[in-house]
Amino acid sequence: MALGAEAGSSESPGGLPFSEQVLSKTDRFHSFPSIIGDQVLRYGTETEVSSTYTVYSLPGYIGSYKGVFQVGVDTVRYSVPTITHWFFKKGG
Repeated sequence: MALGAEAGSSESPGGLPFSEQVLSKTDRFHSFPSIIGDQVLRYGTETEVSSTYTVYSLPGYIGSYKGVFQVGVDTVRYSVPTITHWFFKKGG
């Protein structure tokens, strides 16, 4: 089961906070709705980048662009697991 699969919220995917860096990015490919982030955390492919960082990926669309929604979670850098990557990769 992916991280956050049990405790979803429309305001905070998986009940996880966003890092300031994620909150500062407001372009089309960094600001998709939290409900999509919930789906990425629940059903996405889990890739352990390191022992403290995991990226979840789920194919989808933004408008006419096909790509992959990505949500990265850091489990050590902050006091609680935190979303540090929130991106739609076109063509990915």
